[in-house]
Amino acid sequence: MSINKIRLARQFSRSAAAYNQAARVQAQAGEILLQLLPRPEDRVETLADLGCGTGALTSRLTADFPGAHCIGVDIAQGMIRQAKYSHPGDYICADIEQLPFPSASFDLIISSSALQWTYLPAALAEIQRVLRPRASAVLGLFVQGTLDGWQRAMQDTPFAGLHSLPSAAEVELQLGRAGLALRQARSTDLYQEHASAAEMLASVKQIGGTWAGLPQRRGLTGRGHWQNLMDKMQREYGSTGYFSKYCLYCVQVEKLADA
Repeated sequence: MSINKIRLARQFSRSAAAYNQAARVQAQAGEILLQLLPRPEDRVETLADLGCGTGALTSRLTADFPGAHCIGVDIAQGMIRQAKYSHPGDYICADIEQLPFPSASFDLIISSSALQWTYLPAALAEIQRVLRPRASAVLGLFVQGTLDGWQRAMQDTPFAGLHSLPSAAEVELQLGRAGLALRQARSTDLYQEHASAAEMLASVKQIGGTWAGLPQRRGLTGRGHWQNLMDKMQREYGSTGYFSKYCLYCVQVEKLADA
């Protein structure tokens, strides 16, 4: 399933005000990613947080690198407004696949829980372009296996499921093709518990995931489709509890000097 960037930006904008309350897994992912940051003695004068969302991680990076100029980037204007309100700083609304920066602009790039919303080859090519030679990027994204039970329940329903996610092996392949040398990698499964199937689906919506085509509960046909989906979610999760599974793959990479 291809990603409609205009729709994606609109939906994340709508969820911006309540995003932090719902995005518990995404917050955990950010903490894990921070463990892969370069050593403090590595000189960092400019850094970018790509897919910065509401700016929580951008603010953390600003504190961790007090001498650096930190820029938060997000495709959703609503997220940028929320970031400026919650964590005043330097933010810009832009697509990771088309970054508005000159080549070799940054000593460090971080991106947490955002690259799964991009066409990965294009996004990695842009990250490589704006990194300075021998500079590092620390990237975390959700890969194959994420929301697998939810995906199975969505099958044979009129509601769209998650777009195709890359495997960890595919991420590594694309990194190499982009001229980014892998230095560290870490895979982690994260879980979020929900009280019911309806709450699980609502949580996807609260973090901007209405791209999934959640049903309109209107009319007999709509109610029937909704009940069918609830029944399938019950069969998928009823015996184990309603847990959303997120397969996180984090890497630290370096731009090759001759790339």
